[in-house]
Amino acid sequence: MNTLEKISVLEAFAEGKITSLGVNSNGVKFVSTDCYFLARELHQLEKIVIKISKSDQVLFGITADWKKQKYFLKPIGLGKNLLNELKINMDGINLHFPMHQMNPYIDLFLQELNKNTSMDPFEMERWATEEVINQRVSQLNEFVEKLRITTRSKEFCNLINNFQRSSNKNFQEGLKYIKALFTLHSRLLILRIDLGYAKSLDLLYEPDSTINHSLVRLHREKLLRYLKAQFPTVGFIWKLEYGLEKGFHYHLIVFLRGSRVQQDVNIAKKIGEQWNVITERKGVYYNCNASKSKYKYCGIGMINHHEEHLLHGLKKALLYITKVDYYVKCLLPDKGKTFGKGNMPQEPTSTVGRPRTKKGT
Repeated sequence: MNTLEKISVLEAFAEGKITSLGVNSNGVKFVSTDCYFLARELHQLEKIVIKISKSDQVLFGITADWKKQKYFLKPIGLGKNLLNELKINMDGINLHFPMHQMNPYIDLFLQELNKNTSMDPFEMERWATEEVINQRVSQLNEFVEKLRITTRSKEFCNLINNFQRSSNKNFQEGLKYIKALFTLHSRLLILRIDLGYAKSLDLLYEPDSTINHSLVRLHREKLLRYLKAQFPTVGFIWKLEYGLEKGFHYHLIVFLRGSRVQQDVNIAKKIGEQWNVITERKGVYYNCNASKSKYKYCGIGMINHHEEHLLHGLKKALLYITKVDYYVKCLLPDKGKTFGKGNMPQEPTSTVGRPRTKKGT
């Protein structure tokens, strides 16, 4: 086979790869780079800022090689971690997250770092005169104190509480929705499909102006209508994300009536192929159901209401597609939604039917 099947960064996500090379259905080569490594950097940064905010230790001092009359910066405790965080890829963050709101801890750090453009961590690790090293020590300790004063303020605490509450909302709504579906259906066939758009090599590091949010929303609406018309669909959850290299892309979870369908891999493939039809062959997709063995916690395929281990995997999948918002929230230009689900199912008034003999969700 001379060409690869449709491969995108969405597949790279599932396989833990950094980059992926492929050819779309029109034979156009494209490369997608996994920018989630930047999100992981931001996660690490948030943890360090939180630890610093809770400590009172002086993080930087001075040490010397008296024989050679050389002086060095001496990081203490969390100071070592902070020096590493000062090396964060600012250009990459600005490039990959062009329309995002950062977690308040991360945002504060980046703002303060932008105010201290002369604070070069690579330069600070080099030896210098005693006077220069003392200046570096003062600058870094003042930077740390600014972080502590701000993060301990009432205003910042309120900001963090609001941000966390907002970030957790989608996950909690999704859990409630899943529980309601299993209340009505003892067995569901669950599909997970990642949907995106191929990008040619010449547009890899540029926004694709032909794929805007209005078009992406239209494509999603058409796909959801297809799901309802072609399959015994009882529910769905979708999450829209945006990155420079991937552009707009969806994570989609589909819930089908388990008493009527079984072949999850084939159905997910049909949905992916329909996405390519809807997008006029510009789309790419990844069929997660075809790779169930790769997941430590598998929450897709056929799931009965009493199979707690599979339900746990499903919750993990939901957490995966919603947790990114805790670090970087996509802000659409038209204030559009980035998360959605089907209507909350209503419990039937009649209880006629086969009683459940095992504990449900």
